[in-house]
Amino acid sequence: MSHIDRMARLFILLSLSLISTGTLDAFAQPTEGSAPVAESESSEASAGSDLTVLPLTEDDINLLQAQRGFIERYMTVEETKAYDSADGKLQLISRLLEKAEFLPEDTWELQCLGVILGDALAMHPRLEWVAFEDEYGRDAALHVADTTIVMFPITMISKRIERGEQVDALLLYDGILAELDRVLKSGEYQ
Repeated sequence: MSHIDRMARLFILLSLSLISTGTLDAFAQPTEGSAPVAESESSEASAGSDLTVLPLTEDDINLLQAQRGFIERYMTVEETKAYDSADGKLQLISRLLEKAEFLPEDTWELQCLGVILGDALAMHPRLEWVAFEDEYGRDAALHVADTTIVMFPITMISKRIERGEQVDALLLYDGILAELDRVLKSGEYQ
């Protein structure tokens, strides 16, 4: 990857990660067991590393399904009926966050909510779940085909909650899609 390609990727990651909180860590997600990336280094590490976007493996799919299943156990009958829509997924996330069902130290559980957020985002016609690999490991991510745009929704909720922030799932979702649409319309990507 050339220096110009890396800089363009950094711009995209920074642009998308400023959504909602203005921090650089919203899209950085080291895998379990991999070396953690400091918040100040997270986007740069992703942008300057050897990056690979791959199809999900059966193991990736099984992990995502297990995380979905964990959250789906909390659904009410009404939420089950609406769950096939992005709004239904966001309503479930919102209710669980409002009830403070999970504490800031419940990282895995909060990341399960991030999978549901990712599923809502993946309903956007240009976004798809993929596996993202760099020197820090492998993670599920959302990718815009034929571009360098990659997002990591799995940690978007957990990192905010761990910092003590209130998370409004609908505002986060709307902000992400608005910024994505802005970047896509601007042509500020590869």
